Amino acid sequence: MSKNRITILIPIYNTPINDLERCFASMFNQTCKSFNIIAIDDGSDEYIKLYLDSIKVDNIKLRVFHKNNTGLPDTKDYGMDFVDTEYVGFCDSDDSYNVDFIEKCINYIDKYNSDLICGNITYIPSWSTQLPIDKEYYFDDNNIKEVNKSMFEFLPRELSFNVNVGTWGKLYKTDIVKKILFDKDVTFGEDQLFNRKYLRRAKSILLVPDFFYIYYQNEYAMTRKLLKEIPFVKYKPFWDRMYELDKDEPVSLKQNIRVFNLRLLNGYVNRACASNFNIGVLDSLKKVNEAINHPMIQDVIENIKIFNNTISLLNSINIIILRLKLNIIYLLEKRLIYRLHLNKDKI
Repeated sequence: MSKNRITILIPIYNTPINDLERCFASMFNQTCKSFNIIAIDDGSDEYIKLYLDSIKVDNIKLRVFHKNNTGLPDTKDYGMDFVDTEYVGFCDSDDSYNVDFIEKCINYIDKYNSDLICGNITYIPSWSTQLPIDKEYYFDDNNIKEVNKSMFEFLPRELSFNVNVGTWGKLYKTDIVKKILFDKDVTFGEDQLFNRKYLRRAKSILLVPDFFYIYYQNEYAMTRKLLKEIPFVKYKPFWDRMYELDKDEPVSLKQNIRVFNLRLLNGYVNRACASNFNIGVLDSLKKVNEAINHPMIQDVIENIKIFNNTISLLNSINIIILRLKLNIIYLLEKRLIYRLHLNKDKI
């Protein structure tokens, strides 16, 4: 077991060198050097391998591994085999951490020893609709029911986004991560699926108002570049796994789960269909229909309760439209909202 308490795992695949240098600089310039770094090269081009092997750093334990290309989820699982610290965090190779991240997290670990520590994210360019965590929220055995509900409702949706989406800007307990790992056949939404499985095992969660992570919304990033283009079949495994987990949740959460799943539908349609004006309406409608026919969404359409305080007025109207099988109206509405820059449904 390492004497340090935190490892940051960085999966890498052909990241531009300037972005990669920025990422590592944010690690090497940490105000506290008592942590480990594991960099996993997922079959990048030779110039990436040469760059990684040339890195020299004092006072921080850095290990670099090279492997054949097998995708992001498998790369994270591969890296976890080498993590020997109490906590682990993840960093995309084109992003960075604020330089006081490690120092602040060690202080929070000493104070709370929480299973999950989650801070704020700075988005570049800015994401004006994303609200930051405004104070410390701590959930432990005394309010564990709230922890179990956190995927769906324990905070306003804008704050819950910090917990649910992405593995960046967080610290996880290593022993829990090694029990669940990442689904290798889920290439879109794998972080969100991982977080849901993690929250089901976590006994405590700490949210803090500090800004931990800087997320650069690069156009070349895989999810941003391909989500508009991929067929629904590539996205389906994420929903399949989520729907399997839904079945084990208590009846008291079913409404909240269905509202959450409706947001997943909205998010997919917004990104893959409504925002992609390079493909025609009929081609977009085909993707919408495939998504709507998924059993998880059919459950939402058939069973969600509308016109109450758990669901927005617009989404209540959308459910009526979908129950009437007016899928084209639903798509055109999403396209209009996106075109007018009125879209608030980011997830």
